[in-house]
Amino acid sequence: MINGGLSALHACLAETEQVDGVMLGRAAYHDPYLLHRLDRALFEPQRDLLSRGELLRHLQPYAESQLASGVALKHLTRHLLGLFAGQPGGRQYRQILSEQAPRVGSDWSVVENALNAVEVLQGKAA
Repeated sequence: MINGGLSALHACLAETEQVDGVMLGRAAYHDPYLLHRLDRALFEPQRDLLSRGELLRHLQPYAESQLASGVALKHLTRHLLGLFAGQPGGRQYRQILSEQAPRVGSDWSVVENALNAVEVLQGKAA
């Protein structure tokens, strides 16, 4: 197992030829989409990648169950801030989450608003 220093898909894949696994820390936090790309490359190479928006929407049932149990939205969204890093609309996405998620009573609609901002700027579904 190798731990740390990897931040690109090709580097992770190259290491898996020599070790049983790779651990990602900062890279996964700054670019959560890397985890999906790596998962597909290693375990389901025949399947297409989901879009960032599709992945985010798959999180909704879990997020809503956490919100219902009293977890504040800001504790969930802080791990999602990097999802659209380097993508058109990424700044607006982060801004909406950063400003609105900490508000008392924030719900999944904040995430939808952030995702919609990305989709509008990209001119398509994210």
